[in-house]
Amino acid sequence: MIGRSLRGILVAFVVFSVSSLASATGISLGSPFYLIDLSRAVAKAPGVAADVLAELEVPESDAAGILADVEAALADFPTILPVTLLGGALEISLPFDVIDTVRLSAGILNDGLVRGIADLLGAEIPQPLIDQEWSEPGFQGAVTADVSFSTSWVSVEAIKRFDLVFLGIDLGLGLDRMEGKITPTVEPEVPPDYEDRIFAAVDALHLGGLTWSSLGVHGLIGFELGPPFLRLALDGRVYLPFSQTTGWWGIEVADWGWTLGLVVRF
Repeated sequence: MIGRSLRGILVAFVVFSVSSLASATGISLGSPFYLIDLSRAVAKAPGVAADVLAELEVPESDAAGILADVEAALADFPTILPVTLLGGALEISLPFDVIDTVRLSAGILNDGLVRGIADLLGAEIPQPLIDQEWSEPGFQGAVTADVSFSTSWVSVEAIKRFDLVFLGIDLGLGLDRMEGKITPTVEPEVPPDYEDRIFAAVDALHLGGLTWSSLGVHGLIGFELGPPFLRLALDGRVYLPFSQTTGWWGIEVADWGWTLGLVVRF
């Protein structure tokens, strides 16, 4: 009888200790995602294509066919795209009933990181991405083109955690700041007679207008699977922006995202 009671006490103590550990301080490593809305950019694209063709002085009969192909391609182009980052988070436990932890998260991605990861995997990304020359009777030219980009995300969240030893459920509210910038560069080399048209066509692309930033709040539901000290974590977020800025192309942050990663607690 005493043995059974002692065993029950030990089991209760282990379950309590493990459950308490689940709300302790922790570090997460993973891939946060947020979404960008390209609907305004896609709507502007046919007009931009028409401006480019006009600057290049393409005959109307040829331009009409090219614009029809552009519009057909855009009809199937997705207007919501995920932005993947490399990130991590730090959780700090709190002695409150309503809030168990405060989580500080951040993520970043840029072209330098992508090229570095590609090198580690044995893949090669050419730099510049395009380096092309033409040599035809009456015309010689070349073009180099590349793209750089950067994006970042910072978040602070108040989390309530419900723990079942090997399964955790998180509910939370948070504040987010996201921003991004894409900078294509195009450097044509053409005979002087063509320079004005070519450079005007490049300007018509508004390559400096691929920027976005957003500040807002989100609601979160997350799931963690595994022992409390090392878990696979997945959470989804509904995002409500209250301040957004965009470049000429009108790229905006969409209203949801998610995070996938590993959590280590101690």
